[in-house]
Amino acid sequence: MVVKADGQACTCGKRGCLEAYSSATAIKRMAQDALRAGACSGLQNLSSGDFSVIDAEMVHQAALQGDAVSRDIFKQMARYLAIGISNVNNLLDIHNFIIGGAVSNSFEVFSPFLLEDVDRQVYQVSRNKIVIRVSQLGNDAGVYGAACLALRNVKTADQ
Repeated sequence: MVVKADGQACTCGKRGCLEAYSSATAIKRMAQDALRAGACSGLQNLSSGDFSVIDAEMVHQAALQGDAVSRDIFKQMARYLAIGISNVNNLLDIHNFIIGGAVSNSFEVFSPFLLEDVDRQVYQVSRNKIVIRVSQLGNDAGVYGAACLALRNVKTADQ
């Protein structure tokens, strides 16, 4: 889903995709870009000045410690995630959303920004119906799904 026309390049080959703005990879890129642009952040100490080692978990830890640059990164990430969630809700009237992947580990940092932005962007009729939760499977949801499909195919082959 494109959330910013002519935005950042995405691994899928398009530009401006949700993945390019609201993923662990996006958080890493935003942190590295901010530091290279001269932002003053605790990430400089956490990375010992080597910006290439920065990852989303490092940004998460810095945000928990009150680092303004890291919190701003999560605010930006949440803004684009809110655009995606709001568009799905407004188009399909879906109210339940599960956040998974590595970025879900930082939900407590970005959820206030996300909920505020979603509330502002969805239709009035949906505001009190939206539920956003973190996946219980976290970053392993894909592994469980693949295992389930494999087991299903084994059962089909045996029958």
